[in-house]
Amino acid sequence: MHAQYAGSNPDHHAHEHARPPRLNDADPFLVNSGATTPPPTVTDEHLQVLWRISRAGGNVHRHAVPPHMLGTLLDQRLLMPFGPERVELTNHAIELLVNAQQSPRAR
Repeated sequence: MHAQYAGSNPDHHAHEHARPPRLNDADPFLVNSGATTPPPTVTDEHLQVLWRISRAGGNVHRHAVPPHMLGTLLDQRLLMPFGPERVELTNHAIELLVNAQQSPRAR
């Protein structure tokens, strides 16, 4: 009689551990976060904004980012929401800035 409950069926637990954990598909910043993807292509103007945010501690009020760039930087996953009115640099943005600093073009 107890075998009908999922907690008492040993086969149920074996199958449960065989599946890899799933990430929340609704969170675009977690999906494929471990995958290596090429960094997005950004303009010099985008880089200047990212550098300014970096120098400000990594997050700023959303109005500090020009409106025509805010959507693009969010879409490219270079910025993400940080509280109700702020945005912050993502790991992708930090990696992009490190690579830009090391390139001869940035000097």
